[in-house]
Amino acid sequence: MRVLICLLIVSFGTVAFAQPDLPAAEALRQRLEGYLERLDPNMTLTGNPAEEGFIAQGNDALPVMREIYSSLGVRLAAAEEQGKQEEIRRLRFQLEFLDRVMVRLQVDFNPPAEIREWVRRQYKPEDQYLADILPEPQRITDLQLESAFPGYLFYVARFPQYPVAREIAPPLRLNNLFAVQRDKTAGLTVWSGLYPPPQPITLITDIARLRIFFLAYWRAGRIAGNPENLLKDVACTWLRLSQELHNDGFYRFTIPAESLRVVAGAEGDGGYLASGRAEVVQAGGNSGSITAELSFYQQLQLHDVKEVVKLQPGLRPICQATKLLDPDPIVRRMAEQDLLIMGTAAYDYMMERRAEAGPELRAAIDQMWERILERERQR
Repeated sequence: MRVLICLLIVSFGTVAFAQPDLPAAEALRQRLEGYLERLDPNMTLTGNPAEEGFIAQGNDALPVMREIYSSLGVRLAAAEEQGKQEEIRRLRFQLEFLDRVMVRLQVDFNPPAEIREWVRRQYKPEDQYLADILPEPQRITDLQLESAFPGYLFYVARFPQYPVAREIAPPLRLNNLFAVQRDKTAGLTVWSGLYPPPQPITLITDIARLRIFFLAYWRAGRIAGNPENLLKDVACTWLRLSQELHNDGFYRFTIPAESLRVVAGAEGDGGYLASGRAEVVQAGGNSGSITAELSFYQQLQLHDVKEVVKLQPGLRPICQATKLLDPDPIVRRMAEQDLLIMGTAAYDYMMERRAEAGPELRAAIDQMWERILERERQR
């Protein structure tokens, strides 16, 4: 691993000398884009040697990285519009990889690695393996979260729930949100109030804990004029985090801008009521919504949060991938139809079954995946 890292770092430097006619920023951009294109989206992000090569470029490379990140976002939006699933997956991997690098350079530590070590410390030795099998923590990058909680980074780690959910010893659960302080010393300042002082890492596994986190640590700061936009961001942030706690990995949500509203005078003392709705994208039989109301005192102190969840799950993996070669043609057709309806959401499940399968079933799963992609392209 160390040899790979060194080779990447050296090659970053040698390519620059091979392009003497290009401005330094443009040469760096081409070099980084070239490495991103060669990344294998099937690789895990943890321990990826290319990450250290990017980190070695230092903070001076951040402006170029931000430009690349923005460009990748535009390409992803176009790929999603055209239904190019393989390109979508590849671009999402590149965006997540580049986001990890930029965050590490900005905060000067590795949040996913810190999360794993924090998890390890929560368990006795016989259960510390949970830190190793914890799914890759993925950062939630919505801008509203940065507006509502500028001092935090939010990550989600979700254990697979299908076909059989793993039994997880607490404090982890199947869905895990981690709020990571950007400044790890911030929680050491003088603190007063009803709630414990903020910690470098806070685990949130249910709505009750999410409510406590908002009540304890959201602060409005200095607001000049109408606070409507800020309160909309807070409501949107609640919905964005809440949906991760309700998601089994097969829902996709949107938060329509028109659903976010702020009403003044809601608390009878000049306070405010902010509300919004996260809607399920209707695919694979999924439907429903999450609605939330956040009430604030006149001084913009959060008073309470109320939430209504109405989710209807569609098809979920049971054993469909293993039935693609069933001798009964009716069983085969039912399995194929279910997988087609679940669509690209079934990718992780199918790849897990593929890894355990023999050559014939692997080929059948690959063919089924191609059919799913073709169906997505035709939509």
